Amino acid sequence: MNKMTYTVEIQNAEDAESEIQNIKDARSRLALTIIRESAKKYGSDKMCLCDINEIIKKVRVGRK
Repeated sequence: MNKMTYTVEIQNAEDAESEIQNIKDARSRLALTIIRESAKKYGSDKMCLCDINEIIKKVRVGRK
């Protein structure tokens, strides 16, 4: 995983929590974008729910 460093200048200490939440939201959106791009690359974005459930079932059986 790539690591990122953020430097954020906060003018008002009362805004710190809001800025932290904004950064978390941005990281979440980036993570979703990466997941979607990967799914499209490997074709898993076209899978139906029954295919996904079948894979989950096989993995769970393999763990026992």
